[in-house]
Amino acid sequence: MTTVQINQDIIQQLKPKGNDAANELWGLIQGSSPRSCRPKKLAPQYTPRFAEAQKNRTVHHSTLKQPSSEDEALFLKNEQPQSSQDLKPTFEVNDAEANLVRRLSAALLGAHQYSSTGNFGNAVGREEYVAPYDKGILVENNFDQSPTSTLHFPDSSSSNMKCTFQEQPPCDNVDYYCSFTNEDSKPQNEANIDGVATKTQAKSFSISKATPENATELEANTQSHTFVVCADPQLGMTNQNREWDTEKEYCRAAVRKINALRPRPKFACVCGDLVNKTNASDKWDQPECDKIRKGQTKDFKDIMSQIHPDIALVCLCGNHDVGNRPTPETISQYRNDFGDEYLAFWTNGTYNIVLNNVLFNNPDGALEMFDEQLEWLEERLKYANKFHAAQIYIFAHHPWFLYDENYDADQLVGVIPFPTEWNDGTGKFDNIVWPDSYFCVPKKYRTIALDLFKKYNVTACFCGHFHQNLVSKTSWGMDMIVTGPISMTFESTANKQEIEKGRGIRIVDVYIDQKQKKRTKVGEGSFTHRFENF
Repeated sequence: MTTVQINQDIIQQLKPKGNDAANELWGLIQGSSPRSCRPKKLAPQYTPRFAEAQKNRTVHHSTLKQPSSEDEALFLKNEQPQSSQDLKPTFEVNDAEANLVRRLSAALLGAHQYSSTGNFGNAVGREEYVAPYDKGILVENNFDQSPTSTLHFPDSSSSNMKCTFQEQPPCDNVDYYCSFTNEDSKPQNEANIDGVATKTQAKSFSISKATPENATELEANTQSHTFVVCADPQLGMTNQNREWDTEKEYCRAAVRKINALRPRPKFACVCGDLVNKTNASDKWDQPECDKIRKGQTKDFKDIMSQIHPDIALVCLCGNHDVGNRPTPETISQYRNDFGDEYLAFWTNGTYNIVLNNVLFNNPDGALEMFDEQLEWLEERLKYANKFHAAQIYIFAHHPWFLYDENYDADQLVGVIPFPTEWNDGTGKFDNIVWPDSYFCVPKKYRTIALDLFKKYNVTACFCGHFHQNLVSKTSWGMDMIVTGPISMTFESTANKQEIEKGRGIRIVDVYIDQKQKKRTKVGEGSFTHRFENF
């Protein structure tokens, strides 16, 4: 299927020259008239972020409607909720003017089988095209045609109509799709619109709602969706907390990159080390440390809140947020600032589990909290399998492993040289390195997690902390995907992968198999991912 966005120059060519009545009618069809039935753009609404959005162990966001217990019971009763392919889209006509506009739009598209009632049949066409309803209309290859031309007006009693239920609008604030289908074996005309060659001899037309209003994310409502993974913004890292304007600029670049993505991601997950300063040191006492951390936290929130309100923002904790040895006090502080440190949520039939795996790296300071999270993790994995999640993704800070799931610390021979940004020129740091073993979960605790992931069919884990990209795989096929940073980059001597380097974000495209009438097991889907610099 080809998605066509209409160039405004073409709209101007289509615009009629003449009397006020013709211009008014054109305005109704094109959507610029005050009386147009075009979906109205709503005023921006407040979008909860951080502690307001991450509570009760899930994500709260208007575009990620989580299932209630009633939704879950219905899902199990029906084995599979009504899918987009099963839906019978209808367009309720509230007044005669709205119906007239739709029929006139159909006429301009050469749609000879449009139904004024908004109900469509199941005729199958060979070629399908989609145009966003709020960007104008597409007509046959005759740009002099106007609403006052003599056109075939669709018979209001006709209902043999092909309607395509689309997965999501290709542009902002579109509630409905215009779909039209060519049922001829060869199109009669071709046009080039915004550089896209498209066939324009349309034989049918429809307007359908983008998603069912009562759908929850437990259901696979679309054939694909996108999410973003980024890591280690770590405000204050480059200049050791003396300033963090450097990281603020990197964060702004990441936000711009995320907001420019099309289609819009369902959510963006920041995999820990949101800020740099946690505990007192020989340079700062605790009051000064608290002041620095609060400033970094405020600036991080201010910038990341600029992510488009349609995109849910998920934050998880790293060692710079809760300490290398987390305690109930440091975890409580994180919760106050950013919300739950572990949680889970559905997205388009896939299940996402966010963990505080700094506790897996060292649980000694909060053993009870470690046990509570571990019990919760297995319960959530059982739940995801019960509902046959199309995919199960885990998000955390520390990589569970780097190159091989079975490596002990002494088998990790790679090291990371001391960053040049921190070198004061005295030479005292020349021989300082960090071993790779510092950057992944110790095998003792890694095994606990990986055994659960294997048992309950986890698809992939996404992490940060390593400050470079690295992609590995377990012996049973689970992907371990480490994402490079928003802030400073490192390079291990053992990381020989020919993979993207530098700062950036990871874009994950998920594909759901909707040919199945019902989901019968975990993993009935796939995904691809790529890292893009900013």
